[in-house]
Amino acid sequence: MKLVSVKILNNDGFRSLNPNENYTFGVSSLQPGQLTTKIFAGINGSGKSNFLELLSEIFYFLEIYHLPGTPEEEKAHKGIGFEIEYLISLPVDFLEGHYKAAAADKYIQVRIAKPMGEKPEFSIKRLEDDEYTIRVDNDTARLLPARIIAYTSGQNELLSNAYHKLKYHYFQNYQQNKAADHETDRHRMIFLDTCINSSVFIANILLAESNKLNYLLKILGIENLHSFRITINLTDESNKPIEYPGYILNHIENLKQCATTWVERTIRKRKFYIIDYWINDATKDAFRYYFKTSFELFKVFYDLETFNLSLQNKKERERILKVSNTFNFADDLPKNNPFRLPFRIENIQVQKQSKENHPKK
Repeated sequence: MKLVSVKILNNDGFRSLNPNENYTFGVSSLQPGQLTTKIFAGINGSGKSNFLELLSEIFYFLEIYHLPGTPEEEKAHKGIGFEIEYLISLPVDFLEGHYKAAAADKYIQVRIAKPMGEKPEFSIKRLEDDEYTIRVDNDTARLLPARIIAYTSGQNELLSNAYHKLKYHYFQNYQQNKAADHETDRHRMIFLDTCINSSVFIANILLAESNKLNYLLKILGIENLHSFRITINLTDESNKPIEYPGYILNHIENLKQCATTWVERTIRKRKFYIIDYWINDATKDAFRYYFKTSFELFKVFYDLETFNLSLQNKKERERILKVSNTFNFADDLPKNNPFRLPFRIENIQVQKQSKENHPKK
């Protein structure tokens, strides 16, 4: 995705950002796969963080809009109004429904307009066209960027609100579709925080492409991953079985197939798997067979980690979903007993690069 413009369609603006002002961006490259970096520079308080938060809130709304089970009144959210335009490359099968001749390697310009209290309207045009002549009413989720990844290293914790709330929506969606035997992509928006550091590390070091893996090992100053453990609880706080969807259970079985050893334990009605991995070429081959790529493995970890929200009671989860986007609730999220988490990665050991004439550690 290459951002073209954003406009706030309400009377109050968004925090320090003015309403009805069109914020435009240049596009320096139109080659798919190449980055067009946007840099925000300005003094403290000039609105840099606010703009990133605005983008997060816009795509948060659009993700909720497309989630199964979202109430109709939520799809016409009264608290947000915007217009956003961006360039994106779309699959040929989608484009052929709108253009006689279509090529997947060409960018299409997307406009999403959502006035206050109304549902969004989706339109597309080719770069050579002056006006948006085609409105898209079906399969509009395919017009959204595939991934939106956020990270903050300062005190901009409001940025994380949309991503934390979305995880609660994802979990609610799991609960409403317990019998689902197929997987829905719930990984469009991901916030990189300490909860998923281990998942990112393990997935990359097991399945990253060789050039990326070598770079990672060099940066971290290690030779390889030595071993790690995954613990999966099968019962909740009340010792009732956790109802994982069928495809999640399949992923768990595949994780067991890749293991060096695994065991099912029962302690005071609490049931859980302990799955241990000692890393060698065969271990990596097994992960590659069952999970293909590092991102596919990460998605499995991410889905399992979402079930850690089951430790929170229903009222607490509903409260988070209703929190205002102006309230910083990241520090107020419940801290759970790590030993009762449905999913955790632990006991990670790496082989440290040794100095000359020194043994490995």
